[in-house]
Amino acid sequence: MAKLIVTTSWDDGSILDLKLAQMLTKYGLKGTFYIPKSPKNITPLRKTDIAALAAEHEIGAHTVNHPHLAQIPPAEAKTEIEDSKIYLEEILGKKIKMFSYPFGEYNEAVKTITKDCGFIGARTVKPAQPGDIPDPYEFGITVFASNGRFHEMVKTSPELDWEPKAQKLFDGALQNGGMWHIWGHSWDTDNHKEWDKLERVLKYIANKPGVQYATNGETIGILSGNR
Repeated sequence: MAKLIVTTSWDDGSILDLKLAQMLTKYGLKGTFYIPKSPKNITPLRKTDIAALAAEHEIGAHTVNHPHLAQIPPAEAKTEIEDSKIYLEEILGKKIKMFSYPFGEYNEAVKTITKDCGFIGARTVKPAQPGDIPDPYEFGITVFASNGRFHEMVKTSPELDWEPKAQKLFDGALQNGGMWHIWGHSWDTDNHKEWDKLERVLKYIANKPGVQYATNGETIGILSGNR
C-alpha cells in the first residue's frame, strides 16, 4: 500500500463537472462525481455526459431530489437513495458503489438504508482524521475546495483561503501518510471564479512519489484491506 492515498469528490451533477473532470485527467488524478437524478438550480449533466464522465472517473449516487435525508420518513429516504442508484445503473450498465449524503446530513437509519441498498460506502462532509481507517458509511474529507461563507472575508483575511490550507494539509499528509481527500462543486468553483486556484491545487498534489491516486470507492477498498 502507498504511504498516502489521494482522492477527490465532487457533488451535484453540474454540466461544469465535464470541465473539472478534464482538469483531473490532465494531472493524473481520479474523481468521484456524485450525481442526483434531478439537480436543483444548475444546468445538469445529460445522460451522455454521465457516460463520458464514467469512462475515466467514478460515478456515485446522490439521491433523486437532493433532500435532507435525516428529516424525511425512512421509506421516503429509501426511495430517494435506491432510485438514484437504479437511475445511474441504467445509464451506465454497471453497479454504482458509492453514495454521498446531500448536505452531508445522515443518521443511523439513513446509514443502514444506504448499506442495505448495496452501496459499499457513503461520503460525508465531516473532517477525516489523519491515519484513521474510517467507517465506510461515514467517509470523510480533508479539505473543502471553497471558502464557503468566508468568500467575502477572504479579501481582508487571506488566512481563511482554502488554497493554502489545502497545500498545508497535503504537505502534512505526505509526511504522515493516510488519506488526503478534497471535495467540492464545479458550479461553486465557477460562481467564485476559482478555476485557476483549483488547478494550482490539483497540480500541487499531482505526480508525487509514494502516493496512490484513487477514487472514493477504490480508497474504501484499499483502507478496508488494512483493517
